Amino acid sequence: MPTLRCLLYSSLLVLLTARISAAIVICGWDFQNLSVATNLTPASDLGPVAGAASALGMNNVYPTPGPGVDISDVLISAGSSDLAGENNNAWRVRSGIPPGSAVAANGWSSLAPIGTQGAQFMASTAGCSGIKVMFDLNTTAQAEANLQVQYTLDGKTWNNVPLFYNGPGASIKVNTTSSDTVKGTYIQFTGGAWFNQITADLTGITGANNNPNFGVRMVNASTGNDNVNGTGTAYNNSSGNWRFDEVLVTANAAAPFVANQPQPAITAAAGSSVAFSVAAVAAPAPTYQWLKNGTVIAGATSPALLLRLVSAVDAASYSCTITNAQGSMTSSNAALAVSSTTAPGSLVNGSIFVNAGPGARTPTIGFVITGAAGATKTILARAVGPALSAFGVGGVLADPALNILAGGTVVASNDNWNSLSSNGGAVAAASAACGDGAERIGRSSYRVSGSRSLHDPGLRERRYKRFRLGGDL
Repeated sequence: MPTLRCLLYSSLLVLLTARISAAIVICGWDFQNLSVATNLTPASDLGPVAGAASALGMNNVYPTPGPGVDISDVLISAGSSDLAGENNNAWRVRSGIPPGSAVAANGWSSLAPIGTQGAQFMASTAGCSGIKVMFDLNTTAQAEANLQVQYTLDGKTWNNVPLFYNGPGASIKVNTTSSDTVKGTYIQFTGGAWFNQITADLTGITGANNNPNFGVRMVNASTGNDNVNGTGTAYNNSSGNWRFDEVLVTANAAAPFVANQPQPAITAAAGSSVAFSVAAVAAPAPTYQWLKNGTVIAGATSPALLLRLVSAVDAASYSCTITNAQGSMTSSNAALAVSSTTAPGSLVNGSIFVNAGPGARTPTIGFVITGAAGATKTILARAVGPALSAFGVGGVLADPALNILAGGTVVASNDNWNSLSSNGGAVAAASAACGDGAERIGRSSYRVSGSRSLHDPGLRERRYKRFRLGGDL
């Protein structure tokens, strides 16, 4: 699990730092893990919880001249509150020119309804409370100057949230009359510069606590005649952009909460390898200690426990105690039974090379798992896309995702595999159990070009399962 990152920005906004001194980052984007290139959906790279980001309404669907294409990319843009030694990566949200069109893009539209242009960041707050969101924003002169922050508790309905900012070049506004601007608070920027550590305080919104569907949007606060750009004038075929950095979802310090329990029961053949894993959300970062029948296992202090060459003496009940300064929590028990059979018979590894894409081009591949009634088996299914370029394969799927279905029901799904708090340790453990050969391509593609994989240790016996992958999942 990634190390939790404390908020220590002593050189900027001392008052704001004091307000959040007891907070920790549960999820964040500082774009340090990305190359300078187009990136429509940058994965989070801070905190133990995986988050998803996306551009909103920048495809110029509001005429004229329209339509354009969404463009969001990572670029070098100094001036945010990056920590010393970090690069100056930022995420730019803007509009582009339609392919084959000579008409310039109209990035910000006065015809766009309130709250439809900008960026969205989703992050689970399961096990956490006292939620705040902080972000740095750079607005170019031709970009939308009026911004609001919205939050969602169900991933569908969005509401405005009060903002806090104590820096130069921008001011908090409150609208109570105009129908062309959001009712309530918003922030208005002047000029084109970085505005750092803008904060949305959701500590008074209880529904934001312990919520797997929590998310925020930074979007246009105005429409029609109320639209202005960073120079305070009306739009004029605006092609401006917003640049985001240090987008942080924070929570109060909290005792560990087990977000993903270890697999409850495994029957393994003697001489095989077995992996258990646990995932937790805690502030500050916790320590881990695995137990066998309630007794400490020396050296077993990571989220994953790997048992190699198991024998009858390994048959036991395993659990993990997770501890930080706020308290501790012990996971549920995981029972290991060891079979004496020397010929369990199973497919260990296999691969399929197939063209993939969105919509009708999404491939579906079937497989069957059989065994004793009620038994459980661990599978590791990986969808590799960008890493194939290293082997001379062209037309790779840039950002694959993977679903496993039983019949027509999705029983497991994954994207950005090794950043997920729910399975990061499990993937590492299962890969180790399968041997280096099973992990080699996935490992290099994750580190170099962002391959995706799925690990589900809890698939119970069913007659038919299939998995499918594609850019639209």
